[in-house]
Amino acid sequence: MGTDVHVLLFGGQPHHHKSAEDQIRNLEDRWSRFLPTSEISQLNNAPGELFVVSPDTFAVIKAAIDAWMLTDGLFDPTIEAAMMAAGYTKDYSEVERTTAVHPILGIQSSPTPEGVVLDQSINAVCLPEGVTLDLGGIGKGAAADMVASQLISDGVQGCVVNLGGDMKIDGSPPTSDGWPIDLEYPGADSQQRIHVERGAVCTSTKSKRVWSSTVGEQHHLRHPDDGSAAETGLQSVTVVCARALQGEVLAKAAFLAGRENAQEIFTKHGITGVMVHDDGMVEALDGFDSFTS
Repeated sequence: MGTDVHVLLFGGQPHHHKSAEDQIRNLEDRWSRFLPTSEISQLNNAPGELFVVSPDTFAVIKAAIDAWMLTDGLFDPTIEAAMMAAGYTKDYSEVERTTAVHPILGIQSSPTPEGVVLDQSINAVCLPEGVTLDLGGIGKGAAADMVASQLISDGVQGCVVNLGGDMKIDGSPPTSDGWPIDLEYPGADSQQRIHVERGAVCTSTKSKRVWSSTVGEQHHLRHPDDGSAAETGLQSVTVVCARALQGEVLAKAAFLAGRENAQEIFTKHGITGVMVHDDGMVEALDGFDSFTS
């Protein structure tokens, strides 16, 4: 997943940790665009063909396309070519370690998933020529949901599955106050503790996945309409909602909507959270205070 992973268990056993790790590695092996053997890489290399994938992979691809429609194109899983053009050509841990300045090959818009064909009867996907998928904007949240659900099914009382800031909290918490979660607010040099009994907490920020390019500093949150690094007046957006897949998508959509329009995303989808503006102001949305008391 190109990030740190934490799995916290309440009422679990060591083998539960191992099964969670195995499941996450398995999902990465199938979803990573940086692995040539992954299902996503093979699908991207087979334009115009009906390509059969595993049920989990089909489900996350469908969810990504649904999210594109749900957010009116703010979330776009066809951003892969623009990410490559911006120098994000390999796993971020490798990009970060590279001392060379990454060349910008040209800014380009996303082709959009409009022509993608889904055949749910056989879990098959057909990508039009020129369209490739990148699940980096939804895969961590989807994986957190799947792993947490499996842990509870396997008998764990409660769990927190955190994949790089996209976390799912499931089952029963260890105390009546819920799970304590510390949120970091980049740009504000502060943090805040909230308590969540069950649900998801997801953050999108331009301060984490950053690299140098021939035209200046770049980050991974790109405008789908032109492929440029998004500068929207926000440092980060944190969403508190039911599912991590939903939270990861809507955090990115709110970030891309910008500080003037982000609140509409929260209101439209009935979620809450907090935004950190570029000037360091921390703006909590309606309902967020219920998690801080």
